[in-house]
Amino acid sequence: MTILASHNSPSTRKDNNVCVRILCLHGKGGNGPKFVNSSLKPLRALVDERVAAMTNSPNPNDKIILDHQLSFHWEELTAPYEILSGEDAGGYMWWTMPDGVRSYNAQEFVILDGAVANLVLLLIVIQIQNYVQHLNYQKYEGFDKSEALVMERLFSTESTTSNIDIILGHSQGAILAAALLSIHERLRNTENGPMGYILNGVAWPNPFCRSLLSLAQETSSAIDQLPRIIFIMGKTDTINPIESAMQVHDSYKAARFDASIVYHEGGHSVPLGRDENSIGALNEVVDWIISIAQEKAARLKADT
Repeated sequence: MTILASHNSPSTRKDNNVCVRILCLHGKGGNGPKFVNSSLKPLRALVDERVAAMTNSPNPNDKIILDHQLSFHWEELTAPYEILSGEDAGGYMWWTMPDGVRSYNAQEFVILDGAVANLVLLLIVIQIQNYVQHLNYQKYEGFDKSEALVMERLFSTESTTSNIDIILGHSQGAILAAALLSIHERLRNTENGPMGYILNGVAWPNPFCRSLLSLAQETSSAIDQLPRIIFIMGKTDTINPIESAMQVHDSYKAARFDASIVYHEGGHSVPLGRDENSIGALNEVVDWIISIAQEKAARLKADT
């Protein structure tokens, strides 16, 4: 059973219930409700189908689920910064980039023949602007506000244990999740933090390069306490190409995380389930989600 929920959702455990809570972080230009209700609709439907199929399954691995009432809360969060202009106007983003950070193009300058002095000056200007551009990429303006927003949703003031079992991020939302996991050690221990991360269309979060590359040395949790990560990569993604996503994957893999990859023939969006390849990719993600549910059910059973 799928339940679309706000942050005021009921407790994750009531009697014999297992409620898997999934926090969904949209990409730049989107918003929480639209992401959950539209982009994730095919995935949610397949999760429901799988749970229904398990009801009469002879597979002994399904028994631990069938001993409980299983439900999923797909919870949304909308980024704090509204986009006021451009093609994404009306949508939201998790951080802002300085104006013009990508607009510089040296070919736009006109150099007059024989103007050597102007050429030298131009080269100096280019060097300065390239340096400023480099500095701009070293910080996501407003990231701290989004960081606080997500962390407050994960951890209530009354408890140090996460309210969320899985974080699902798309594009900028996936970059946000990958960055937070690299800088918050308590997110790297499933005893208190989320059990898993689904990252679709992620890219290398350049301002957090150091924290990602040092994960192998700084992660103190035992391997069996590290959250699992599944990366969804579209082979024709031209917004955040696979090479960038692989950098994130490799950093977590080097830090001993259970990091798996689902490839599909599509582009940047979450697979829509409109063809066999897309459905196959979504079913791999469903397998992963159900395995998290089985792990949570096993923990609850051990606690009783």
